[in-house]
Amino acid sequence: MERLMATKGLLVGFVLWLLLGGAAKAQDFYSSMSPMYRAAYATCLLLGHRGPEGHQQLIEASCVIVHVNDETGEATVLTAAHCWEEGYEYQIWPQGHTQATPAKFTWVSPSIDNCDLAIMKFTPTQKVCSVDGICAQTPARGSRVMLMGYPGGKRTLRGLPGVVKASEFDWVTVTAVAVPGDSGGAIVDMRGYLVGIVSATNFREGLGTNSETMRATVYGNQQGER
Repeated sequence: MERLMATKGLLVGFVLWLLLGGAAKAQDFYSSMSPMYRAAYATCLLLGHRGPEGHQQLIEASCVIVHVNDETGEATVLTAAHCWEEGYEYQIWPQGHTQATPAKFTWVSPSIDNCDLAIMKFTPTQKVCSVDGICAQTPARGSRVMLMGYPGGKRTLRGLPGVVKASEFDWVTVTAVAVPGDSGGAIVDMRGYLVGIVSATNFREGLGTNSETMRATVYGNQQGER
């Protein structure tokens, strides 16, 4: 009986901790991380599907949270435009969450040859974080970066180190090799700032939409929302 009462006491104490202090600690979970870890948690699995169950066509890719509205909880997300297909339903599965959340595309680049970028919105059921920011300029050649994504659509995030190889027009090329599933993932600098969104690979290097184009898209005029 004493052991049972002690167990009940522990349970009551745990509930009180959740009510009084646990929620606040949960809110501090991301703020206590290093910027690079926050960038990793901001990189999410992107899932798309259409058709009847058992015969569904699937899209498995990556995406990056760039802003979270403190009042509504709605998150703004960047991914690659080529991940969008007409008629598909999309979900985003953030790191550490137990399930995916429905999401929608609000803007897709009209030409992926010039800018392989798209904007999505979703309201997660659990707290999420965004990257600390988007670089004002693409880092110089030789600057260290990390490419993050979900190869093969698996739920395990992969990070690959590399360096900036080139940046021209709307694109940045890095030595980290992207693979299918990494599309829409993050290329970040050592501060955790977003340098690029993964677009393609030739299996020798990774190609992404660069930071200048991302900033112009996110902070500029977003006409033609879907």
